[in-house]
Amino acid sequence: MRKVLLTAALVFAFASPGVLAWNAYLDGSTMPSDPWWPWPEDPAPGELVLVDGETCIRMSAPADEAAEYYLNPTQEITLGAARFRLESYSPSGAKDLLCVIANNLVEVTPDGDMIFSSPSVSITLVDGCFWVYDYTEGTGFVNLGLADNAFHTAYILVDGPQGTATVAWDGNIVYQGNPPSHDFDGWIEWGAGSWQVSAAVTADFDWVGYGGPEDMVPEPSNLATIAVGLSGLVAAIRRRR
Repeated sequence: MRKVLLTAALVFAFASPGVLAWNAYLDGSTMPSDPWWPWPEDPAPGELVLVDGETCIRMSAPADEAAEYYLNPTQEITLGAARFRLESYSPSGAKDLLCVIANNLVEVTPDGDMIFSSPSVSITLVDGCFWVYDYTEGTGFVNLGLADNAFHTAYILVDGPQGTATVAWDGNIVYQGNPPSHDFDGWIEWGAGSWQVSAAVTADFDWVGYGGPEDMVPEPSNLATIAVGLSGLVAAIRRRR
């Protein structure tokens, strides 16, 4: 019985983001606090709402305004992830939803100026579609399709030293490449708007995480393989008993 319970725990560990080694993790049950910082600061944005029986953090901003939380990661390779849905959105304009820049310091000048280099990658609503985006430049990499009111899960892994980014959307890798790098220190931002704010959006966030490459969730096919393999192990244990 103990071995069977251990197997079930292993499957859960692979399948649930809440048990991974996040540096910071919000499960949607409370409003963000340190190390997350609000914008605007006073009053802080957001409210707790119930969506399909789950408590979520609702972020809302009209066109040309932003309502977000952010932190400054310390890692050269940085992961930002979230599960969210759009409650409402305008058919035109752009609004950043989840944004990641790695903290990659490349030079300190003789005058003491710090120079950074990292891609700036986001999931952004653009004219009624979800996009993988360069949110500081306002250019798109991949159109993920028409926006809707369903929950979606996004993982954005940015490697500052290599200048690369990997984006997973609903369990599938949708972008791997070398987008342009920019001179910004590290940022993870989520909510309703950051640099791109021309759309009106209300978004519900079920969970948000900040971590490193070890926190990338396996592909669904890998999860299925793990589950099948462990189920076979359970069956073998039972036969031996």
